[in-house]
Amino acid sequence: LIITILDQTGNPIFPVRVQVFPDKLTPD
Repeated sequence: LIITILDQTGNPIFPVRVQVFPDKLTPD
């Protein structure tokens, strides 16, 4: 699963695998 992460100002940054944020998102 790959999603687009938004920075604090709402601008999209590079899509990253959810495994990069295991504390915030569920790994695929």
